[in-house]
Amino acid sequence: MADVRAEICNLGNFFASLEAATGWQNANPNGLLASVADDYAITRQAMIKLGWASTVQ
Repeated sequence: MADVRAEICNLGNFFASLEAATGWQNANPNGLLASVADDYAITRQAMIKLGWASTVQ
């Protein structure tokens, strides 16, 4: 992946706090709210399954 921001970060919404995300969550009840750490772990596992990332950390 040449540009993580363009390929991953631009697909998400980032909020300063869980409270700040409340309006978005209300408007998008099927949307996923995850912390940056949780989202990193989710994305990393997907990239490993796709063969785009090493399993070595």
